[in-house]
Amino acid sequence: MAEIKKATPSKVYLKDEKGWESKFGTMYDHVVKFPGSDKEFIYTSKSKDQNKFKEGVEVEFEYEHKKGETNGKQWEMHKVKPVSNNPQQGGGRGGYVFNLDNEKKKQKLNVISYASSYVKDLISLDKLPVDKDKPLESMKGYTTELISFMNSEIDKVN
Repeated sequence: MAEIKKATPSKVYLKDEKGWESKFGTMYDHVVKFPGSDKEFIYTSKSKDQNKFKEGVEVEFEYEHKKGETNGKQWEMHKVKPVSNNPQQGGGRGGYVFNLDNEKKKQKLNVISYASSYVKDLISLDKLPVDKDKPLESMKGYTTELISFMNSEIDKVN
């Protein structure tokens, strides 16, 4: 599990000029060293010239200690990645990263919010009958029907 830490790198360098191939393209491992530790922390980037970890500049980062086995050989790695508080930068925690799943979740939340508000307004205007003993269940039923209808209409839009 990743921990959030803050420290100032004393040394940062590219581990291998060639990089390595991944499903995201060529990746580069950068070694980050911190004062008081003999460990090599690894930051993986798509850029050979990363600017997230700089010598002498304090940075907030996620740290994760990983262990495993490959072809019968045990390995251990200390992974780091910067924490981003700037939504424009993306990556790390705190930043919004555009992807289709995020947009679909946002769209669904908007549909739920709109449907709930619309049903509440119709009920308050006496446009929808409500069971006086269970008003919230009535509202939930109407909202669920409206959301279902709206989602079916959204799915038709390309």
